[in-house]
Amino acid sequence: LRLKMVANELINQYKALPKAFNYIGLEDFPDRLNFLFTVTVLLVCCSVVTVRTYVFHPLACYIPNMFGSGTAGQELFVNNYCWTEGTFAVHPRQFSIDATQKDGGLGRYRDKRITYYQWVPLVLGVQCIMFYLPRVLWNFITNQRSGTDVAHIVRTVRDAIQADREKHNKLMQHACARLEQLLSRSHQFSQYSALRSVQQLALNRFGLVLSTQPQGNTIICSYLAIKTLYFINASCQLVIMQRFLNLNNTEYGLFGLRLLGDLSSGIYWENSMVFPRVGSCAVYMKTAGVGNWQMSQCALPINMINEKIYIFLWFWMVFVASATAISILVWVVRIYSHGHRRSSFVKQYLKLADNYNQLRNNPWLKKFELEFLRNDGTFLLKMIALNCGDLACTEILRRLWIRFLRSNGVHKVEDTHGDHGVSVKNLVVISTAGLPEQARVKKPKLLLQSVTHQPPAEPSAPLASEIDDDIGLDVEDKYADQKRRRLIYQRSISTTT
Repeated sequence: LRLKMVANELINQYKALPKAFNYIGLEDFPDRLNFLFTVTVLLVCCSVVTVRTYVFHPLACYIPNMFGSGTAGQELFVNNYCWTEGTFAVHPRQFSIDATQKDGGLGRYRDKRITYYQWVPLVLGVQCIMFYLPRVLWNFITNQRSGTDVAHIVRTVRDAIQADREKHNKLMQHACARLEQLLSRSHQFSQYSALRSVQQLALNRFGLVLSTQPQGNTIICSYLAIKTLYFINASCQLVIMQRFLNLNNTEYGLFGLRLLGDLSSGIYWENSMVFPRVGSCAVYMKTAGVGNWQMSQCALPINMINEKIYIFLWFWMVFVASATAISILVWVVRIYSHGHRRSSFVKQYLKLADNYNQLRNNPWLKKFELEFLRNDGTFLLKMIALNCGDLACTEILRRLWIRFLRSNGVHKVEDTHGDHGVSVKNLVVISTAGLPEQARVKKPKLLLQSVTHQPPAEPSAPLASEIDDDIGLDVEDKYADQKRRRLIYQRSISTTT
């Protein structure tokens, strides 16, 4: 009955794993390798070892010469004693007891004592916590510093992709509003951060003039710090496992490779005495006022499982640490080559969302990049592109662009193009709302058709809110709005003829 209850509990826990693997948040794949996949792997290993240890018998000991009556009780006592006190990694042929000494002569085997197998489930559980702690810290930082749940914005965009048209618009508007609020708070934080004190100190003491333009690096620097913490943790896990298993000699510096090599070469555990299957134990028994040391030889089937688990975990930790290190380098290149690359990133997605032939000379675009988005905004957009796809990032960026223009009093889109602009009457907008599998579409070649023929002077260009009902707000009548869009389309067609 006990075994059945444990099995049902484990089955119920693992049924929820597929939902966890669909997680969407403010992380990339190496981050999920650390706090999601590695934690899951460690939990599975911990469950297997725990069941084998506390449900079944982890070891079985045998005393050649039983004495007295009730030998079954003696066997149970010996098993429990050798489990709690530990066995010695010495083959029974080389193990001996010196009854003349108080400790039975066991002092010479002190460095051969095996005690780790009692602690394997607990250590695996601690490793799970260590891999998840950076994730908890990252959530705390994003919530406290930004004033909002940043990961919630990414999940909202992902939900909008899969929603119908009406819900899609509401979710996208909500995500853009939260992003705008977040970037505004980040800008205020940068203005009153410790950087101002450093700049003033450099000016007063050394006569150095540091840049006072707030770069909006709060979220980015925190993210790189968390990634570095992931890498340090994964690297330290290799050392922790080696120390825990008492593999301190240089021969087993890369113990995963060495153990795998021993297995493939057919080197038996008796030669290496690493994860021994048989150990020796000495039990002091007292009967009728006379105490005797009894030698016991124990089978350790639990070590067969431990050996396979730790070989796998060693290679897994190396893979996770390597992936995290590469990810850190990639993000450093993405972030700190921010000048041209940030501009290219914004222009790339605005090209997909709008007529960009003349937008590159737009004076508002530079202000949009440097003062509105800044580094934190570009970072969040890249996370949306990684987790939700290019189309979702394109739509979010276009909505933010329209919001930015309105906040600066630009009511007509053609006003932002200067003398080289193209009127919005020449634009035929293809909405991205409701397209299936948007997250899988990468860099579509055509989201918009442009007619380059010059429009007539009258009627005047429509307002920015009339460009696309996916972006415009407060549309009272959807039928009137559809009629207006058809009229824009007919005007653009008539200019071509």
